[in-house]
Amino acid sequence: MLKKLMCKLNLGHDWHAEHTEDGSRYLRCKRCGKYDDGGDPGGGHATILDMGG
Repeated sequence: MLKKLMCKLNLGHDWHAEHTEDGSRYLRCKRCGKYDDGGDPGGGHATILDMGG
């Protein structure tokens, strides 16, 4: 139940790679089915490289 809540809050998805018919790859959450568009740093898989300062 906590994992589903984490998905709803967009704090922790369980990303895995999938392929389209033309062979392109993309990420999709195993729990909620959300697709990763690459522009959501709160999606649970992004790494912050520079905290600034």
